[in-house]
Amino acid sequence: MHIGLLIYGDLNIRTGGFLYDRKLVEELGNRGHEVSIFSLPWRSYTAQLFDNLGKHLLDWLSKQKLDVLLQDELLHPSLFYLNSRAQRVLAGPIISIVHHLRSSESAPFALKTIYAWIERAYFQSVNGLCCNSKSTLRSVHDLIRKPILPSVVAYPGRDHFNPGISSAQVKVRLHSAGPLRLFFLGSIIPRKGLATLIDALAGIDQNLWRLDIVGDTSFDPHYHTSLRHRIRGLAVQDNITWHGAVDDQQLRLLWERAHMLVVPSEYEGFGIVYLEAMAHGVVPIASKEGGASELIDHGVNGYLVEPGDVAGLRAIIQQLHDDRSQLSALGLAAQDRYAKHPTWSESTSIIESFLVESVSTYRRAE
Repeated sequence: MHIGLLIYGDLNIRTGGFLYDRKLVEELGNRGHEVSIFSLPWRSYTAQLFDNLGKHLLDWLSKQKLDVLLQDELLHPSLFYLNSRAQRVLAGPIISIVHHLRSSESAPFALKTIYAWIERAYFQSVNGLCCNSKSTLRSVHDLIRKPILPSVVAYPGRDHFNPGISSAQVKVRLHSAGPLRLFFLGSIIPRKGLATLIDALAGIDQNLWRLDIVGDTSFDPHYHTSLRHRIRGLAVQDNITWHGAVDDQQLRLLWERAHMLVVPSEYEGFGIVYLEAMAHGVVPIASKEGGASELIDHGVNGYLVEPGDVAGLRAIIQQLHDDRSQLSALGLAAQDRYAKHPTWSESTSIIESFLVESVSTYRRAE
């Protein structure tokens, strides 16, 4: 098949959603499919709405002779109206790759209403859905309130890295005495819950923990600045190391010394970072909201907390500091869960079959 993919910016951006898209392109190419990529520029949400009036994308589509067009749902503000125009030049279906809904994020009521309206209009313009979790699919169904679109759930794969860490090494690391080595990995934006983590840690004896923070600070510089002020106000800056964006070697070293990954997001469609933690025998703490609950079994291989639950998060961290045997058992269980998760090849097989069927159904309906 000749498959088109629409994204914002560069496919090599280091986030879970772009990793998913990148691995999908790689795996489909390995199976003999041709994948052509069209990129729209990153701009403000309001500016993206004006992409619906442009001709550049339509001109590109008319020249491609695509069998199917994939769209990262992140582009919904640019496509919610343009898709109806695109259908006139396409000879195949439009399939949305859904990682996370903008309308699932916390925002003022009026703004959430606008996001929901635009996303709903976007989903009404596509022919099918490829979702990264059952939770994400449910959130789409809850939003669109219409006959259910053809859909498939294909989890992010587990094998884009090889930690090479044995269970014996995990056990030694998690039983080691001294402060807990906590790790936060994610974009520095409000949704990821870093403020909640910092508030929780401020109530724990500073001799008991250290926190490494890795993530791109450029998405929301104002929020990053406010966090720095918050940390200084709580007088915990000596316990926290900001690393910014790091390369793979630096990241590997941080994983190898971490005890717990704590990313208590308001919402995650899936959360590849939790899967990466499990691969390294690092105990993940995530939010109950979203797809992390499809990966983390609370109290068995990690923990799930309510978004913004400072006291609950603090209690878990304190408990695991005091009981290294429990911490070790959780880390080993997390590593076992990682080993049972689908590979990228297995997930791509699910998507490939769905695309083939979607093309066949579209052509029969013509």
